[in-house]
Amino acid sequence: MMINLKSKVSNHKDYFSTDHLRAGLRTRALKGASVTVLSQGFTFGIQTIGTIILARLLTPHDFGLITMVLTISLLLGNFGVNGFTEAVIQMQEITHRQISTLFWINVGFSILLALLFIASSSVIVWFYKEPRLTPIISVIAASNVIAGLSVQHLSLLRRNMQFYLLSANDVIAAIVSIVIPIIMAWWGFGYWALVAKWVISPLMITVGAWMMCEWRPGLPSRGTGVRPILKFAFHTYGNFIMSYFRRNIDKMFIGRSFGSQSLGYYDRAYQLSNMLPTQIITPLYSVAISTFSRLSDDSEKYRHSYLEVLSLLAFIGMPLSAALTLISHDVILLLLGPKWVKAGEIFFAF
Repeated sequence: MMINLKSKVSNHKDYFSTDHLRAGLRTRALKGASVTVLSQGFTFGIQTIGTIILARLLTPHDFGLITMVLTISLLLGNFGVNGFTEAVIQMQEITHRQISTLFWINVGFSILLALLFIASSSVIVWFYKEPRLTPIISVIAASNVIAGLSVQHLSLLRRNMQFYLLSANDVIAAIVSIVIPIIMAWWGFGYWALVAKWVISPLMITVGAWMMCEWRPGLPSRGTGVRPILKFAFHTYGNFIMSYFRRNIDKMFIGRSFGSQSLGYYDRAYQLSNMLPTQIITPLYSVAISTFSRLSDDSEKYRHSYLEVLSLLAFIGMPLSAALTLISHDVILLLLGPKWVKAGEIFFAF
């Protein structure tokens, strides 16, 4: 399916030059937003159905164990995604040597952070008082390295506004990464079914990215002028760290103070309340950052486009939030089943 959907850019020069995108930029952005929103909607449906099935096959304790690990692993695993991606997209000019050097820097840091994560497993086990986390940490750490192999390929596709390819890749990865865990949960693998989900998803995305983007990294080299890109990337990642702790430190202390079952209730309520706005914002963000980067020298069009996006988010998001608040308990009971009733009270607050 991925091969048939290819409309690949054929050489390095085309990947790095974006002058051809200025013609019909608005139309290209609207088409990109449309296909991305549709694919994200389909992905949202798959994830929702998968969550419902997994919640009925597994227990809050199973979800809580995985959340304990993910609370830390997602922080480390987002090193390259938050920073390098935006830098590559926004640069007006970029070269093969620069991208190759960034690729190896990104992979190197991914491996380093994965080893650091594994080395800190004893501290994490002590913090949560949960010895079963040790093997989970090792497997999730490997998935972070796998994800780091696709950052530059996905960035180049976004830079060239190849949203059809990106959307196809996301949909395929979503389907595979939910079907296999459901089968594993049905066969009695317990929380390892959830671990598999977090390994299969980056694996599928990475394989798809390398198939859809023909660019291949060369050897790293000095004097490529990547220092400003690295500076931007580290600043962006620093902002992400602050935001991440603000949004996840509650899960750390709930897991430590009340255990995996209470954390399971809390996490499912949080994820369900956050799933819909995330599915709305993520595709628009992906398209907007590519579009706004091409408008960086036209402040009037930039402001107008930004306000249009903001208005659309408010128009969709506010009524949905009100509706979900009113039917919060019924939504949890319907979707997750009676053993998740306590999560309904938390979902109401979110």
